[in-house]
Amino acid sequence: MQQRKICNGPLFVTVTLSIALSFTTILYYFAIPNELQTKLVSNGDLEINMTWGTPDSEFNWCEADYQIHPMVAELYNSVTSFLYIAVAVLGYGAHCRLKLQWRYSLTMLLIALIGIGSTLFHATLRYQMQLLDELPMHYLIMTSVYNLWEREVKRLHGRWFPISLCLIEIAITFIVFSTHKTEQIHDITRGFVTCSFSIGFIYILTATAIINEEISKLSGQHSWLFQISFIFWMIAIVCWIVDILFCTTLRNLPFGLPYPQLHAFGWHLCGSIALYFTSIVVLLHHELVMGRNASIIWYGCLPIVQIIKTNEKTLKKE
Repeated sequence: MQQRKICNGPLFVTVTLSIALSFTTILYYFAIPNELQTKLVSNGDLEINMTWGTPDSEFNWCEADYQIHPMVAELYNSVTSFLYIAVAVLGYGAHCRLKLQWRYSLTMLLIALIGIGSTLFHATLRYQMQLLDELPMHYLIMTSVYNLWEREVKRLHGRWFPISLCLIEIAITFIVFSTHKTEQIHDITRGFVTCSFSIGFIYILTATAIINEEISKLSGQHSWLFQISFIFWMIAIVCWIVDILFCTTLRNLPFGLPYPQLHAFGWHLCGSIALYFTSIVVLLHHELVMGRNASIIWYGCLPIVQIIKTNEKTLKKE
C-alpha cells in the first residue's frame, strides 16, 4: 500500500515530470534537431509548397509535409488537434449545469483555443500559427496554476494574483506579435514561455496529485482519476520525445511498417484524454471543497462530475 502511494504521490510526480520535461524543453527550444527544423516540402511540387506560403515555423514535426492533401501540411497532426476542441465542448457541456465559476469556464475555452491554434499550426507550418498554438497553451498553464493555487474557498492572495498573471500574458502576447522572431527580445520572451510552461506543468500535476489525496479524505472514496490521467500524460510525453529523437528511424521501419504518427496519436490523443481527466479531478475537488455532495458518474469510459442530492444519496445507500 505504501509502495503504491509513493509511485503516484506528489513527490514521484514532481521528480518524474521534472526529468521528462527537461527533455521536452531542451528539444523544443534550446536544441531542435536539425532534421526537424523548418524545411521546404521536398515532394517536387512547388505549387503545393506554397499553398499557405513557404513554411517558416521553427519546428517541423516528423510527419511528412503535404503528402496526403495539398491544402494541409500535416494531415494527421491537424485532424487530431480537433480532439482538444472535443474535450472543451464535452467538458463544458457535461458540467455547465453545475454553474461553473468563470475560471473553469475559461479553462474549457482555452482548451478549445489550443485545438484551433494547433490545427492551424500543423495545417500551415507558418510561424504566426505556431504562436497561436503556443500562446493558448501558456494561457491554460497560468490559468490552471491560479485555479490550483487558489483552490480553497477563501482566496489566499486576493485580486493581485490573477491580475498579475493576466498582465504577464498580455505583455508576452504583445511582444511576440509585435517583434520579429529574429529579434533578441522576441527570442528571450519565447524562451521564458517555454521554461515557465514546463515549470507550470510540473506544479499543476503535482498539485493535482495532492488534491486527489484530498478528494479521498473529503468524499471517503478512493479516486483513480489522477492515476489514469498521469499514465496518459506520461505516454503522451514519451511519444512526443520519441517522435522527435527517432524521427528518421520511425520513417524507415522494417518490414514496410508505416510511420506510427506518434505526435498525432501519442501526444494529441493521449494528451487530450489526460487533459480531460485532469480537469475532472480539479473540478471534483472544487465541488467537494464548496461543500457539495459531488461524485463521479461513469458513462462507459467517460467520467462526469455529478452533484448528488441528500435524498438521492440516501436512496442509493439503501
